[in-house]
Amino acid sequence: LAAPSPKPVFTVGITDDVTNLSLPVTSEPDVLPDGTVQCLLYGLGSDGTVGANKTAIKLIAKNTDMDAQGYFEYDAKKSGGLTVSHLRFGPKKINAPYLVKNADYIAIHKESYIWRLDMCQFLKPNGKVVINCTFGPDEVESKIPPLMKKQIADKGGKLYLINGPKVGMETGMGKRINMVLQSVFFKLSGVLPFEEAIGLLKKDIVKMYSKKGDKVVEQNHMAVDKSIENLVEVPVPAEWKNISNPPKPWVSLAEMLHTARPAKASARAYSTSTSRSPFASPSGAMGRSGASLFGTRATTVPRGSRGMAISADEIKKRTAEFVKDIVEPVNLQEGNQLPVSTFQPGGRVAVGTSASEKRGIALKVPTVD
Repeated sequence: LAAPSPKPVFTVGITDDVTNLSLPVTSEPDVLPDGTVQCLLYGLGSDGTVGANKTAIKLIAKNTDMDAQGYFEYDAKKSGGLTVSHLRFGPKKINAPYLVKNADYIAIHKESYIWRLDMCQFLKPNGKVVINCTFGPDEVESKIPPLMKKQIADKGGKLYLINGPKVGMETGMGKRINMVLQSVFFKLSGVLPFEEAIGLLKKDIVKMYSKKGDKVVEQNHMAVDKSIENLVEVPVPAEWKNISNPPKPWVSLAEMLHTARPAKASARAYSTSTSRSPFASPSGAMGRSGASLFGTRATTVPRGSRGMAISADEIKKRTAEFVKDIVEPVNLQEGNQLPVSTFQPGGRVAVGTSASEKRGIALKVPTVD
């Protein structure tokens, strides 16, 4: 409002290049009280990460004088999707109704995420990064993308590895490794003295699992103990700072669609005479701006007897453009950076684009004879 040309009506948090009412985003200063610890934990839906983090918040808030806060992000999948836990702990009252952007501790609970998401961009100077993975310290150089290496080195961060699946198999926990990763969290985050935190955690395990029998309680206690035995710190080489212009490691899904095998012609295939495009508006119109679902790139095509008809190749092309412009950034957690002009008025989106989502989340895949 103090600018030479103030905006009495404005929006915050988006890039609105349609009405131009959005305010430019500036740097976000850390205004939290001294001693506040901020944590980011990336998990896989139904892997127990969110539940374990909620347990950690309750343990700390009920058994100490510290203040605790948690925000949790989920995607639309019932299970197997991305979850992000934003935790804060501190000796003073925390008033921060926003997500963590300056993390002392970052945990990556799914190995495939390191090649898909830019997670270390929010790492605080001298912060800690722990990766739940099946590779060891001797493979770090080839298993971690250059971008992540440089981010950790530039921030003076520390890198740790924990083989959660291995600990789960050794203790009889199988895929349930939430206690393994929660123990690592208490060890590295520094929120509480470690021995005190583990004591509280083991008491909570008895409370939660005693009805399931002593064996289940014993397995969880063993998982807590073995998790620290298997936690490895990896020295961060000084030469990682010298990596210049590291590219983002992910492969373009739109390119994968462009190179996919051509659709077979059939009576049910979209053609200029048999069907309407699934991307056309119900009335066959192209929208208020005269553009198709994909903005100004696409052009109108002749109408068929049942509305606006588009060939199979054109549908494939437009789907690839939609995936590249909208689906990819959203899946890479960059959707908030998209300008308003990227989207179709009315919020219409293409359907059937999950075929382009190659997440690579399985630890094992079957072989067929």
